[in-house]
Amino acid sequence: MQVDWEIVSGEGTITSVYGASICFIAPPTATTTIIKATGSLCHEEIVFDVIEPNDVRLTAFEYKHHQGIAGSGFCASIQVLPTSVSFMSIQVREGAVDAFATGSFASFNGLPHAVGIPISIGPENRAYGASDTVYTPAGDPNPNPNGYTPGVFLWAIPWEFKCGSAQWKEFAVIEHQAGIDASGKVTTIKGGAWSEHQVSDPDEDCP
Repeated sequence: MQVDWEIVSGEGTITSVYGASICFIAPPTATTTIIKATGSLCHEEIVFDVIEPNDVRLTAFEYKHHQGIAGSGFCASIQVLPTSVSFMSIQVREGAVDAFATGSFASFNGLPHAVGIPISIGPENRAYGASDTVYTPAGDPNPNPNGYTPGVFLWAIPWEFKCGSAQWKEFAVIEHQAGIDASGKVTTIKGGAWSEHQVSDPDEDCP
């Protein structure tokens, strides 16, 4: 059966204007695109709502701690949300931001977070060949024989995406946050993943 295809509204491209089936290549930003299919006896319009990513989910798979040191962290897989659509073949990266830190983290106040390397997104919107290593140690002295000062650490990290040759665009802010109490127990949280370690906990490590 001969079918003619055309984009009647919105952006994107189609791989062919003829044939029983074609592939629609969505544009790099959110929009609504209408494609019309016309056969010998009828026609139909198909509406595509193109959705941008809006969040990141981290899932811890290993943990990081050095016995005798106040600090806690983890290694985590990366998944771009929502999962109701496919973001396969886009790239994401972390942007730049300065830290806010108090208490025993205070020496890290203003610490810059550099722009990260681009990460390719594969099946199930998961990072292809990449993970996130998240670790928060107390500042010097560490270990501290006089105990620790309760405080917080925060990097409010912008996440950006791009599709093909398009410009990078921010789509979410993911907080790397941590807290420390007077005993030196540190809790680290980022993207829904978390870890918690006492100073005396045994060594754990991840890449």
